[in-house]
Amino acid sequence: VAGVLVPGLGDAKKRAAALFAPCVAASPNAQVETYEDGADRHTLATTTRGAAAGVVGEKIDHGAVDVCARFEAVSSELRSLVSVAAALVARAMSVGDFAKLIDGRDAVMLRAASTSAAAGGRDGDGDGDGGASKYASVGDILDGGTHLEHFHAYRSSPSSRASASEEEATTKKKTIELHTDHGLFIAFTPAVVVSDGRGDDAPGTVDAESSPGEFEMSLPPNGRRVRLDHENLDDDVVIVALGDMMEHQIGEKLESGLRAVPHAVTMPALGDGRSRFWYGRMFLPPRDALMDEARGVSFGELRDALVADARSGAMSVACGGGGGGGGGGG
Repeated sequence: VAGVLVPGLGDAKKRAAALFAPCVAASPNAQVETYEDGADRHTLATTTRGAAAGVVGEKIDHGAVDVCARFEAVSSELRSLVSVAAALVARAMSVGDFAKLIDGRDAVMLRAASTSAAAGGRDGDGDGDGGASKYASVGDILDGGTHLEHFHAYRSSPSSRASASEEEATTKKKTIELHTDHGLFIAFTPAVVVSDGRGDDAPGTVDAESSPGEFEMSLPPNGRRVRLDHENLDDDVVIVALGDMMEHQIGEKLESGLRAVPHAVTMPALGDGRSRFWYGRMFLPPRDALMDEARGVSFGELRDALVADARSGAMSVACGGGGGGGGGGG
């Protein structure tokens, strides 16, 4: 887990949060999920290709809603700044143990499928000419991938709003239980609470006094539980948490290894007219990157299978709390 400071991100997040609640409430394309603790999550999703600093990806499919068009314009700055954070992460993963995998003529971080069928019509360098067979660095991997973005507005259930005592709060059921994400890593902006227009405040008013809930992590090597300290986080921070693919596809090649970060989310007892805004991006390998070299299974094939399982309710590329297939986070 790491924090990346990106100047201006805090203000960009608040501007996006101010417009998202009315946008997602009006959008016919919003996805709504209800959790076991009664919390509702309203989502709009999109993607970004590559990880160049400042890149903004595909348009948000919000259904041609006026307030959403304004949200999309404002959120482009937030998305661009998270791309800056991703570029910094890729740069950091080019030194130390990573450098031993990157340096040299035969350097390889991930191998690419040799056939266009496994690659989904792409080859290792993404141009379709069959000339590349590997990704030599984390930067190459991120540049070749299509990454999932989710904007969420969470709302409390009436029962969770009624639970006000400290003892009840400490024993409150987690909205999203402890889990790891399936991607390389997730980069997310810590949640903020905003007015969604159902209460006395104007829609989009950021409520700095209300807790955005708990984001709990289990840290190696002994599983010690820690919580993200929202109160003392810099407004401009992006949190980066590693996923299963970084641990198994890349970490196992490093002397020091890497570990995916199990995490859980607990919704706060928000009052009427309040919602919890969160944005995150799950970084994924290129479609032709081999996840199982022995069997020749590419990420594209694996992802297609996971998406099919998710549609049947069996699995998701990333958890409901981590921001990949379902998104979520702290």
